[in-house]
Amino acid sequence: MIVGFSVCLFYLVGTQYYPGEWVGTFGTEQSVQVVAEAETKRDAALKAAKEDAQRKAAQDAYYAVARPLAHWWGIRNISCAIFGLPLAFLVTWLVSLMTAAPSREMQEFIDSVRVPRGTVKALAGAEVKE
Repeated sequence: MIVGFSVCLFYLVGTQYYPGEWVGTFGTEQSVQVVAEAETKRDAALKAAKEDAQRKAAQDAYYAVARPLAHWWGIRNISCAIFGLPLAFLVTWLVSLMTAAPSREMQEFIDSVRVPRGTVKALAGAEVKE
């Protein structure tokens, strides 16, 4: 679970807040060039900007180019479980292969915990003995 969550968090934060760096690390040569051009335009616009609105517009234009290129295979960061979930299953399976099975007593204890005991209130309000 920790591995899957870490991959999801890594993908979410990286593509949302650091798309330029993300493309530089994980992107193709073509996407790196496109983001580099967008960074150059953004930096020039930031230097020429006299108001906060102009600075924000320059940043927004940069993010509009960089964020879509940061997504792996075009998968938006909100769908990060596509990467995290299979990896979590794989790691769980590998760890289960590397560790010993629980003792017979522990397995019986777990089975006994799963069996309900006592009374169950039916929908009509009458108690049913199990």
